[in-house]
Amino acid sequence: MFGVILLLLYAAYGGWKYREEIRRYTWQQKGAAVFVFIGLIAIGTFLIYVVGNRLVAFLPWQWLQLVVFFVIVVLVLYPIRFVLAKAMVRIFHLSEE
Repeated sequence: MFGVILLLLYAAYGGWKYREEIRRYTWQQKGAAVFVFIGLIAIGTFLIYVVGNRLVAFLPWQWLQLVVFFVIVVLVLYPIRFVLAKAMVRIFHLSEE
């Protein structure tokens, strides 16, 4: 519960800090960004939780399960980071940096 409250406070602070820049974009751009972000979070969560847990369940040792699960998390999050960046560049017509 504390983590959710902290996340909401951080999001509110970010919205306040960048409010002038956020106002420049249309509602369609803002909605598309939120949709892409939530969609990628859902895909990543599914892959890590469902697929990752099913794959490591077959491993006999706890330490090996931990290592393989960590590798799965990295293999899921790393490409999602680039997909999200590419989507935001296209949505907001930014230059790729």
